[in-house]
Amino acid sequence: MTDYLPGSVLTGIGVGLMLPSLGGAATAPLPPQRFATGSALYAMSRQIGVALGVACLVAILGTATGSSAVNAFHHAWMFMIGCGLVAGAVLQGIGARATETADAGAVALDEIVPVTVAPNPTAALPPYAVAAGK
Repeated sequence: MTDYLPGSVLTGIGVGLMLPSLGGAATAPLPPQRFATGSALYAMSRQIGVALGVACLVAILGTATGSSAVNAFHHAWMFMIGCGLVAGAVLQGIGARATETADAGAVALDEIVPVTVAPNPTAALPPYAVAAGK
């Protein structure tokens, strides 16, 4: 019990801190009309990852008992470390979302000079005449 409990508590704290942050990061850039779809896609991919991870872990551990179980758990840990490194490399390749930046040639508001505009001769025409070019 004293060997198992500290690691389980630390794992629980780590997962508890990670899941809300990951969910927020997965849905933050989405527009409001796509939030439900994005959060459902995130939850689905998380469930698929859990199912595949448990299936791989059981396949690696197999039915090992005794001293061979320790060796099987070492292989399982190496597999989990490898999957984490591959996932990190894939996420590094995705990159950040592009953001808009201010135009370097933009004019500051205090530099704008008022301009007098001549009356528009087509203002009295109906919109379809303007759109048709008449």
